[in-house]
Amino acid sequence: MVLGVLAGIVVFALGGTSSSASVAACQTDAQSVEQAVLDYQTLTGATGVPTPSDLTSGTKPYLRSYPSSPDYAITITADANNNAQVMVAAPPSATPVVYTTSGACDGAASVTTIAGATTTTAVGGTTTTVSGTTTTSSSTTTLPSTT
Repeated sequence: MVLGVLAGIVVFALGGTSSSASVAACQTDAQSVEQAVLDYQTLTGATGVPTPSDLTSGTKPYLRSYPSSPDYAITITADANNNAQVMVAAPPSATPVVYTTSGACDGAASVTTIAGATTTTAVGGTTTTVSGTTTTSSSTTTLPSTT
């Protein structure tokens, strides 16, 4: 019983870590794209919105590859003055917002369960099978008090 509880705590703790990592990766990737856009515009004299290809091609690309993740999507759009702005949709199905918006990457901490996936919960030893649906849920888990 004690081992089951400890295993459950480890599983939940690691889940929170991967959620934090997804949010941090989203923020870092968006900042990298923003810096690449600024570098591209400064060095080429170009105005407007560069494409991902503009940033990743050539003899000295500004990015090795354009960021992609199942947890978020990063795009470059034009604002009202035709200036490039980096947008984040986290999760990718969300409405994109300017990456500097507070909490723009927070949705990257969502977990998507694919149809037919099996989730095992160590505490209590239950197994849940999801079939025929796709669900998105927050990865935040509250453990019951043991006192």
